[in-house]
Amino acid sequence: MGTEKFVEPQKLEEHKIVYKGEEFVIKTRPVTWSMRNKAMSEAIKIDKKGASKIDLDAYSKYILCARIVEAPWGITSYTFLNEISPELGEQLNTLIPSFFGVEEIEEDELKNE
Repeated sequence: MGTEKFVEPQKLEEHKIVYKGEEFVIKTRPVTWSMRNKAMSEAIKIDKKGASKIDLDAYSKYILCARIVEAPWGITSYTFLNEISPELGEQLNTLIPSFFGVEEIEEDELKNE
């Protein structure tokens, strides 16, 4: 049995970003199991006492740098991400899977429980 049954082809995805009234298209890789694990490893910090802390900024930056292959700004780097506006950052956040593996719960879902 070959690996093709278990490995998904790396098709690029297109996403529209609107920034300052102008629409741009960026292309991304899909988030793979390995990419997500590496991002989580980057984000989990353990201090000398053994307490763990999650650095969601490190997680987000790792995912965005690994995912974005084509963008109007060129290479997506940690330096670039440190300097972007909150408006652009919010749109890029939509490309980041939840760290905990669950998407945000809609308000309507909470009311039904």
